[in-house]
Amino acid sequence: MMRCFLVFLSIKRLKMFTNKYTPVGLWYQQFIRLFWFGGMVVILLTDKYELHKKLNSLGTGWLDLVMRFYTHLGDGVFAIALGLLFMIKNIRLGLLIIISYVSSAIIAQLLKQVVFTNFHRPYYYFKEDETFRFIENFTYHSHHSFPSGHATSCFAVFTLLAYFFEEKKQYQLLFAFLAISVAFSRVYLSQHFLQDIIAGSMIGYFSAHLCWILLQDKLSKLDRPFKSS
Repeated sequence: MMRCFLVFLSIKRLKMFTNKYTPVGLWYQQFIRLFWFGGMVVILLTDKYELHKKLNSLGTGWLDLVMRFYTHLGDGVFAIALGLLFMIKNIRLGLLIIISYVSSAIIAQLLKQVVFTNFHRPYYYFKEDETFRFIENFTYHSHHSFPSGHATSCFAVFTLLAYFFEEKKQYQLLFAFLAISVAFSRVYLSQHFLQDIIAGSMIGYFSAHLCWILLQDKLSKLDRPFKSS
């Protein structure tokens, strides 16, 4: 069921995304599609438990330290704070970021709490495995694994930013790197399996894409800095 869900999310030529709209953020989109393609191939060709244990064995002390803080770029608090910060310079961009995050978070949480309730996190399966590598003084969660909320959040935010700064190739590449690496931090920290972050990234991406298509013109009057009265 989960693999079918992933395939459904990865369909590229939905009518709403073709012909009528000019693609934006092309460099960003190409890297994200490559990430999805590679992730789907790995998911289809490997056992998720063996793959996760292999990835777990590659961890290092310094990466443990970096990732446990870096992963917070996928927090909802970060998304809201970033939206409010950008609102100072551009109200429209700030609102789009917040709307994109909130809409994607609702979808992800509904799937977690209602649909995929029996999907557990890596810690649930490996907590008794003495060969599994655990990070000291780190809190692991056991349930509500699919999809990844952090992956959803960071893709909702960075997709919006890549679209807004579509004329700057270097920004698009930066946002693609940030989105993918923050999502992968969830796998590194054994808070999610690979398929969790792939699904989350798709939810975040398409939520941002829809927000951009439906709202960017309607909010054009707010394409200005915030000025307090």
